[in-house]
Amino acid sequence: MKNRYYLLVIVILWSFVSSCDDFLERELSGQSVVVLAPLDNTVSSNYTQSFWWEELKGASKYKLQIVKSSFVSIQELIVDTVIVETQFSYTLQPGSYQWRLRGENSVSVSDYITYNLTIDSSLNLGNQTLLLNTPLDNLATNSLTQSFTWYAMPNATSYLFGVFNQSGVQIGNYQSTSLLTSNYTFPSEGVYKWRVIAQNNQSVSPYSERLITIDTTKPSVPIITFLPFNDTTSFDPVPLTWNSVEANANYHVFISSDSSFVSYFDTITSALSYDFYNSNIGQFYYWKVKTIDNAGNLSAFSVIKRFKRQ
Repeated sequence: MKNRYYLLVIVILWSFVSSCDDFLERELSGQSVVVLAPLDNTVSSNYTQSFWWEELKGASKYKLQIVKSSFVSIQELIVDTVIVETQFSYTLQPGSYQWRLRGENSVSVSDYITYNLTIDSSLNLGNQTLLLNTPLDNLATNSLTQSFTWYAMPNATSYLFGVFNQSGVQIGNYQSTSLLTSNYTFPSEGVYKWRVIAQNNQSVSPYSERLITIDTTKPSVPIITFLPFNDTTSFDPVPLTWNSVEANANYHVFISSDSSFVSYFDTITSALSYDFYNSNIGQFYYWKVKTIDNAGNLSAFSVIKRFKRQ
């Protein structure tokens, strides 16, 4: 019987320790991140490198630093950043570099692991990857005019910027620029691809491409579904609810003690409801809501509804 009791205690203690492990952050000192690429002493002709590593258990973020030429004799600090993912891409000029990486959480850091990297100079851009900057891939926006940016490609003398429709048909001609940006006004709403190519007198790079959605159509007006009997409710908080057919939308809720909304409380939510706390008993309140779609377009306001908490 005693053995069973001791076994039960051990199981309970082990369960407690295991559950604590879920919310107590691990001590990382003495550990190091396992790097997958690029390997130590890599010599590469690719200017754009993907730094990639395995997830370190207990780490919530990673500190990545890249210097030219070594941490013992730093000529230039190239990158000093904190990343929550396990991959980071960056375009480097030809030269010799050292990079180091460690895992971090709120209570500790792991040991740095340091690797050497050499980017070999080449005028041939045919195998290089051009990194795009902004806007992010699959952006949805209601603005027809956009500014597009990308990162510099070593040994490139100019860049070609082009726009294509969703079927891949080019709209107009490529624009040539020596800058790292290009402005463009889309003819109408729709889904488009934008591409950039780096070039010099000897070669051109493959194109880099992202999608962008131009949406200027106003979303549907929400339909309020909260209809208390006789405009009176005993709920606290008061549940304000509505319907909508818009996907991935947010909703802007306005609540006021006067029907003209001269002064009001407002909030934005992605839910189809909002719980209104701290309403005064016997006080009438007015509320309305409008839709904000994924591109930032606003619907008209819903009908105004009134309620009083008893």
